Amino acid sequence: MATEGDGTPDRISGLSDDLLHSILLRLGATPEAARTSVLGRRWRRVWADLPELTLSYDHESPWSSEPVCRPIDAALGACSAPAVDRLAISLPRTWTHFPMYRVARWLRFASQRLIGELRLSMAPHNYHDRKAMVLPPCARATCIRLDLCGNTLRFELASGGAFTALSTLRIQQGCMDGRELEDVVSSRCPGLKELALGSVFLEGAPSLCIRSD
Repeated sequence: MATEGDGTPDRISGLSDDLLHSILLRLGATPEAARTSVLGRRWRRVWADLPELTLSYDHESPWSSEPVCRPIDAALGACSAPAVDRLAISLPRTWTHFPMYRVARWLRFASQRLIGELRLSMAPHNYHDRKAMVLPPCARATCIRLDLCGNTLRFELASGGAFTALSTLRIQQGCMDGRELEDVVSSRCPGLKELALGSVFLEGAPSLCIRSD
């Protein structure tokens, strides 16, 4: 059994990975869980196997996007869990510019690893950047909640993929192509049960027509 510095048995480090994961998830934030890696060799990679990733920076006021993007990139890059039950990312509600190519990386991670819920809260739309946020097909995601904060959302349709397991889609405060949304919901979300749009401007569509079984 491992021991602490004073010779006391380290019973926590002797617990199974599943129990340690349960403990770390109660910290509520992935960066906090990652800090436990300094506790010893046993802890170095425990946090990287967590089935849930929570990266919340909505109360921060960074001078640039790097202090936020860098740790998010690092956390997703270090994640060794083959499947993630929940991915939640909240960006600061400041006018700091967050390049869409960084957001694209995070969404690509979700499309490859996510088997549960995706929550993404964007930073306010930067009017000097006309690029839209592009959501690739997340075949195993069951719930997607997006707060666009004035940004434009597009779907990656060229790949022909689908949101096969998706049952809930909630989008608020942004712009979308209405016809594109119709296509995705009607033909690429076979299991969708709940669609909620709040303060969403639909371009090119005076009305929304959904065809779903």
